[in-house]
Amino acid sequence: MKAIDGDSGVLIISTLPRGAPSGASALVAVDRQELKPIAVREIREEEYLEDPVLGAPGRIRHCRGVAQSGDRLYVALFNCIREYTVESARELVLRPGRVFTHPRAADLHGICIHGRMLSAASTGSNCVITWNLDSGKACLVSLGQHGDDDVRFPDRLAREVGADDWRDVLDHDLHLNGVSALPDGRVVVCSLTTVWQLGPSGPQPIIEEPTARMHDGCLGGAEKLLLTDASCGIVLSVDLTGNTFARIPVVNPDKWFVRGIGFVDDTAYVLASESMLSRQRSPRREVELEPEMGGAFLLFDIEPALGALRDERLVPLPTIASKSVAYGLLAWKS
Repeated sequence: MKAIDGDSGVLIISTLPRGAPSGASALVAVDRQELKPIAVREIREEEYLEDPVLGAPGRIRHCRGVAQSGDRLYVALFNCIREYTVESARELVLRPGRVFTHPRAADLHGICIHGRMLSAASTGSNCVITWNLDSGKACLVSLGQHGDDDVRFPDRLAREVGADDWRDVLDHDLHLNGVSALPDGRVVVCSLTTVWQLGPSGPQPIIEEPTARMHDGCLGGAEKLLLTDASCGIVLSVDLTGNTFARIPVVNPDKWFVRGIGFVDDTAYVLASESMLSRQRSPRREVELEPEMGGAFLLFDIEPALGALRDERLVPLPTIASKSVAYGLLAWKS
């Protein structure tokens, strides 16, 4: 791989605690040449959306999808998207800015930017929310049953009804994940088993794979969509012109959980985290404990033809919570 200097040689990766009862979500800068971490920045408490009832952020402080527009970085923070001005991608010097939210924004996963529009998969409400970056106005496409109630703080809602899992108060059966935009503005979104195209006639399924567990996607060309299959350890390469796909094995699914994927130049970068049992579901915490530190994830790239791994590195992160999941990924463009 040729040498890449400055901020253009940086991958930005989001992480969130999943296998521990507490711990901070964080962004990680990775040198694209060496595939080694060079900076870590935790998402600070005041950067999350404040629950107007509690007067404080909700307990669920996840950091998932990431996207870029010019010198602005957009990060999905569970129930909102925070905009940051990037002063240094390599050192993760970020200046917090605007917040984009909506009453149906809950458990936001993948996000993307197309033109001056910002789209997000709202996993907790079976919908895709799109904001105009200039006006801040939002529109919504529901893929499940439409609702108008505010579901942004499901941990509080779960406590109020005595539920053991904040997901019990959400309508999230589709489990929407990755969202991407084609050059002509068409938006595609995936659930665990289906890829939809969103258009004037409503959501149209274009790929259905009942055994898949799709979790994140990116465009690898005008009509090719790359998707990670979390439970099978594979990457799906979807040809949107013929609605066909190929399966490319990348990791052992018994050991690794494939999540984020990003495409830049001739390289697709893929993230995998240690397989673990989630401990983030319950809205109650009996004891607040300091998290054990020392996370790690697997980062690798695959050749343009998607036939084989080209490089693979274990990325240790001693300053973030152990058993964290690496989720979103982008290659910063200066």
